[in-house]
Amino acid sequence: VCGVPDPRKGERLAVLTTLPESELPDILEKMSLRGLPALFLPRLNQFVHSDELPLLGTGKLDLRKVKEILIAAAGDD
Repeated sequence: VCGVPDPRKGERLAVLTTLPESELPDILEKMSLRGLPALFLPRLNQFVHSDELPLLGTGKLDLRKVKEILIAAAGDD
């Protein structure tokens, strides 16, 4: 999850996921039951699917690459 530029709000959430799209509504429902503020709940259209998450040579998540992928996907909206 990271913030990407949004022309109306300045920034919005985006989520890079490897989950199938069919599982996302159930996950969003469970998240909404956790009591999080609406600001922290992504909408279905804010999820970006990837076959695999980008990793660094150390095996850790490559956060820069995640943000690049999400910004590129946000530009396609």
